[in-house]
Amino acid sequence: MPRSRRGFTLIELMIAVAILAIIVSIALPSYRNYILKAHRTAAKTTLVELQARQEGHYVDRRRYATTLTALGYPANPSWISAAGEPDTEQTDRSIYRIVLSGVTPNGYRLEAIPVGAQADDARCGTLSLIASGRKQASGSDGVDCWR
Repeated sequence: MPRSRRGFTLIELMIAVAILAIIVSIALPSYRNYILKAHRTAAKTTLVELQARQEGHYVDRRRYATTLTALGYPANPSWISAAGEPDTEQTDRSIYRIVLSGVTPNGYRLEAIPVGAQADDARCGTLSLIASGRKQASGSDGVDCWR
């Protein structure tokens, strides 16, 4: 009477491990790109919100605010976390440093500079929003990062 087969052979196990490795090697970069894009969205939302606050400040006072604290943010510069929340200092959860610069009677420049894990974002890099509404990105995709 033949003996019943139990378990897997070493070759079957190695094939399963190889298939798993291939799946992970495809999925991991896609997941990383998804996370970078989600963080970019948080930065863009913050910049647009700050632009609205800056324009409101101008309407009320006939001049642009020179600091982020004047616009209701906790610090100047400020950092935002992966959850999109502003913070007073950089932590291990920080993804962007938010800076207000170039304030003149006619304009200003808001920038979201990637920090921490987001610093690997070569596609978009630093996101900028100018008072005129012009949107820029320092990375290889440039303006496409704002779409």
